[in-house]
Amino acid sequence: MKTIPGYDGGPLDDGGALLGAAAFWPAHLGPHLMDPMEDVADLFGVPFEDVEATYRRLTDHAAWPVFTFDTGRDARLAVVYRNLDEDEGVDYLLVPDGAEAITVATDEGGAFGRGLTWDEVAALAARQPEPIIGARLLLLLAPMIVHFEAPDSDVVARLAEALRTAGVPGPAQPIAERILHPDDYSDDDEPAAFVRGDTLADRILAPVRSASSR
Repeated sequence: MKTIPGYDGGPLDDGGALLGAAAFWPAHLGPHLMDPMEDVADLFGVPFEDVEATYRRLTDHAAWPVFTFDTGRDARLAVVYRNLDEDEGVDYLLVPDGAEAITVATDEGGAFGRGLTWDEVAALAARQPEPIIGARLLLLLAPMIVHFEAPDSDVVARLAEALRTAGVPGPAQPIAERILHPDDYSDDDEPAAFVRGDTLADRILAPVRSASSR
C-alpha cells in the first residue's frame, strides 16, 4: 500500500477486498449505531461471528485498512482505520494531487473535525464510475455526516438503496433509519446550519450547483 502524503500513519493496507463482504457493513457502522455488536449483526442479517471477525480485522494494529475513492476533483478520498495502540480511530482524509492529506473528520467514539454534509457525500457518491462504488462510498462516509439538507424520507430512501446495492442482507429501510438517527434526540438537539468556508477541502467537496439553484 502506498503512503499517504503528509499522513504519519502506520502499516497501511488496502482494504478494498473487505467491501464485498456483507459482514463489513455492520462492523463499520456498528459503532455509529451504538448498539451491542450482537444486536447490530442481527439487524444487518449477518452472523455475529462474521461481524466479530471482520471488526477484528478492521482494528488490527498490525495492518491499518485503507479505503480510497476518486473525488473527480484532482483528489482522492481515503478512509483509514488508524489502529495505533491507545490512539485508535478512523480518519477521513482528502488527498489532493501533489499535496499533503487534509483531515476532514475523525471518528474516535464520536465525530470530530469539519465533518461532511449530506449534499457533499451524495455528490461524491454520484461522481463514482459505478453504482456499487457510489453505494459503498455513501455508507462508508455516513458516520461522519454532520448536517442533512434533505428531508429524512429522501435520506432514508437513498441509504436504503445503497444498502441493497452493497449487498446487505438485512431489511434496508429499518437499517437506513437507524443510520440516520442512531439514537433518540429532540428537535432542540439538531445541529446548527453548516457553514462551508473556502478552503481547499470545501472546494473539492462542494456539490456542483445547477443553473436553477444559482
